[in-house]
Amino acid sequence: MRIKPLDDRVLVQVAVRAEKTQSGIIIPDTVGDNTKNKLAKVISYGPDCDDMAVDMTVLVTEFDGDKVEMDGVEYKIICRTDILAIVED
Repeated sequence: MRIKPLDDRVLVQVAVRAEKTQSGIIIPDTVGDNTKNKLAKVISYGPDCDDMAVDMTVLVTEFDGDKVEMDGVEYKIICRTDILAIVED
């Protein structure tokens, strides 16, 4: 199955990160501060997103977009205007 976003929407896969305390305890992303911005990888994008590219890393907020599941993997479809920044190496 393949998802092709329409208009100004972008399909992203949010990176799952875990934080580690000073004592070595690992705190999964689902337990920590969910108000933080998240890194995500662009999977595909609609025709109105000229500045997007597949595999580009972007910064999104936790609560923007709609979650979708495809082949057991969770993705989000967000509006282009909800992308906070493009992360460059």
